[in-house]
Amino acid sequence: MSNNNTGVRTYGGWRKPVSPGLMGMGLAPSLLLFAGLPTTLFLGVRAGWTAAAVLFLVLAALGSPMVFKNRAGRTGWQILGSRFAWTFGKWGGSNVYRSGLAGSVVRGEHRLPGLLASTQAVDIASAMGERAAMLHIKRRSHFSVCIALEPEGVQLVDRATVDTRVDEWARFLTNLGYEPGLVGATAVFDISPDPGTRLGAEVARITRDDVPEFAKAMMAEAAATYPVGGAQTHAHVALTYSGQAKVSSEGEGLLGRRRSVDEATVSRQPGEMAVEIGRRLGELRAELRASGARWTRLMTVEAAAEFVRGAYDPESAEKIAVLRAGGGEPGVAWSDAGPTAAVESWSSYRHDSGLSVVWEMVDVPKSAVTADVLKALLAPHPDVARKRVALTYRPLDPAQAATVVDRSLRTAISRTGRRRGLAYAADTQDLAQAKRMASEEAAGAGVTRLSMIVTATVADPAKLPAAVRAVEQTALGSRIRLRRMYAGQAAGFAAGLGMGVVLPAWGNPALAWLRTNS
Repeated sequence: MSNNNTGVRTYGGWRKPVSPGLMGMGLAPSLLLFAGLPTTLFLGVRAGWTAAAVLFLVLAALGSPMVFKNRAGRTGWQILGSRFAWTFGKWGGSNVYRSGLAGSVVRGEHRLPGLLASTQAVDIASAMGERAAMLHIKRRSHFSVCIALEPEGVQLVDRATVDTRVDEWARFLTNLGYEPGLVGATAVFDISPDPGTRLGAEVARITRDDVPEFAKAMMAEAAATYPVGGAQTHAHVALTYSGQAKVSSEGEGLLGRRRSVDEATVSRQPGEMAVEIGRRLGELRAELRASGARWTRLMTVEAAAEFVRGAYDPESAEKIAVLRAGGGEPGVAWSDAGPTAAVESWSSYRHDSGLSVVWEMVDVPKSAVTADVLKALLAPHPDVARKRVALTYRPLDPAQAATVVDRSLRTAISRTGRRRGLAYAADTQDLAQAKRMASEEAAGAGVTRLSMIVTATVADPAKLPAAVRAVEQTALGSRIRLRRMYAGQAAGFAAGLGMGVVLPAWGNPALAWLRTNS
């Protein structure tokens, strides 16, 4: 964080994780090079140079895809792996989902597809007795609670207040690093057309019979004309906790001392997690209100089901809003929040009455930015019927943060010193940012990993190209580089809902290490 000459506070210094290695390579190809060259020489001496040449060609074929990366930083093996997984899954019909009476879902329900298929909604109560939905993803043993927000916006708000809100949000993220078992926090902003039902219902509620007819007519006209072309914003923060806990059994060691002799991982039950999460929500909600939320409330099972149902079927969202405005109860159950049909293609996702495209953030702003850097991306656009921006924060606990910062600093020093006086400007800047991050972490600042998923939805497939151009142009205006999630549209759509799916926490740990260090 820094201040420029005009007194406007700016932010920057984000760093992408860099794996240590030789000649710009990651750790995995460097280890392959270190192990391959001596083995090849030894095989040439013992078994002949023909066998050594064959081994060298095999190692080169394995290592070359790790060295060459595309603009998004993905290696050749990652690209080939995603294409193979997509082709294999499409042959098996995994990209097509059917529910209801014509589908294969039990009892004809409209359950959620893909990563959310194993999700169960449990009705819990906070420490203050407020009802809330705890989403249990059985497949990963993750438990999530969603806190609905009413952002105040920045109109007629002075710069000092905006800076204070940013400070409070940073304090909220820092405190999340001390939350035991927290997997991640996802802030979701859903921008959709406003049918005007809420304003009309509010005008009808406050209108009295004894007021002048002119006032009645003016308010009725305002309620009928003002919402035309408007947009409504839904915002919530999803806190995802892991139900996995390590349990150690103790035994008697030398000299009668107690020592840990065995360690096992157990999955905690929903009732236990409901008590543990429920007593933490009060303080977390207070911190969110300090960061600019006018009010907060816990999303109930019905509210979460209605939000998910509207995302998969945009036409039903308007019907639910009209019914809510009239005082009715839509009665959407969690078991019926999913789509009737969904088809995932290579670059888009078709679900009921909507057609969506999902992007992921692959690069953050290079230069310092102001607090309203995401304003263009979050603003409504006439070419995008529905837009959803989800930012996932994965805070590190203090011990992990210190380890990560020290490793990043050592890697930056190694990459700069290896140039022997011919360091590139990017390496020098990266070293300066690593030193600044280490200094801030030592002073008590938190370290958080950040990712972003952007989803654009249209009702008419002919309008999809215009929506894609609009999102990508506004992302450039926010100095963020997006890349379409090819062969991962369904997974990205589910993660962008902010219902407990934290994509970096899914997958095989060995493959995750290889992806990080290649």
